[in-house]
Amino acid sequence: MSNFGFVDWKGTSGVASGFTSIGGNPFIVNQDFKEQISEGGVTGVIPWTKNGYNAALSNQFEDLWSVGGIHVNPTAEMQMEVVSSSTDDAGIVLHSGSSTTGGSTTTLEKTGENFLTTTAVGDTVIVDAAGATPEFGIITEVTSDTVITFANGLSRGGSGASRSTYSIIDNSATTGAQAVKVSYLDDAFAEHNEIIITNGTTPVVTVNTDIYRVNVFRVIAAGSGGGNAGAIDVRNTADTPIYSQIATGINRATNITYTVPASKELYIYNILLSAGSNVANRPVRFMTLATFDSSTSRKIPLYMPYTNVIVTDGSVDVPIEIPTKFPAGVDIKVSAISPDGASYGAVALRGWLKTV
Repeated sequence: MSNFGFVDWKGTSGVASGFTSIGGNPFIVNQDFKEQISEGGVTGVIPWTKNGYNAALSNQFEDLWSVGGIHVNPTAEMQMEVVSSSTDDAGIVLHSGSSTTGGSTTTLEKTGENFLTTTAVGDTVIVDAAGATPEFGIITEVTSDTVITFANGLSRGGSGASRSTYSIIDNSATTGAQAVKVSYLDDAFAEHNEIIITNGTTPVVTVNTDIYRVNVFRVIAAGSGGGNAGAIDVRNTADTPIYSQIATGINRATNITYTVPASKELYIYNILLSAGSNVANRPVRFMTLATFDSSTSRKIPLYMPYTNVIVTDGSVDVPIEIPTKFPAGVDIKVSAISPDGASYGAVALRGWLKTV
């Protein structure tokens, strides 16, 4: 049976969308609340998902991420660097500059440029890479020496006009990842993004220096290989520790650690766990952990377990009938242990983020 969701939003008829009227009274239509969220029908609520994978679990607890071992968060805001294990993960910049002189949601104009000389359809344009609203788009037409067109718009729906910086990456120059995006929180847990043009095995330092938690790390532009040719790390400028990693060919970090942003609440309603081994019947124990004390509804400086599940050569779906709520600033992760060693595990968390 589907769950019903009661939400404070209205359709154009004056009856809540997803409802109909019988005899002048609202009548509930059988639509799952999560479907309403997925369709964007609940104001201030968006779907949330997080995946993790560890290919080499041992007889000690490890977090579900591609690096293995225990993930360590920064203790203060910092600058970080991005580096790949492959020289093919490099973005070649054809044009770059500052202060675009015009444009729209589908064009960018820069007086004095010569886009026709080298730019081609399929190249990637990046605007305000380290600014308040970094965006990217795929060029669909080189309209003139001074105008490029990206018919499908920029990634956040912004305009090419009045942008502080721009860069155009040659899509055909390399086969691997050419640019990545780091979505992070500062120490007040406010959300930020930065786009970094990769340089293969040579580290590229972020412009921003206020990175405190890395929540999402993903490829946003790649050459003919369709993804990252090597493992790409975002790490401390001293080379270690690694804070997130995109495993080879995956295009997005499978790093289960997450921190709830400021002015948000996270609700987790489902956990999917999978485990396997090259040797049959090796159990794996999974624990969902968070820096939150549910008995006092307060954030705390140590991890507490919220689920504890054992999986042997298969998958277990764990629905949470009453979704678990975590407030802003809480760190969340999933750890696993294989007492017999030499196992692997994966996890998918599902929920929603609510603006408060």
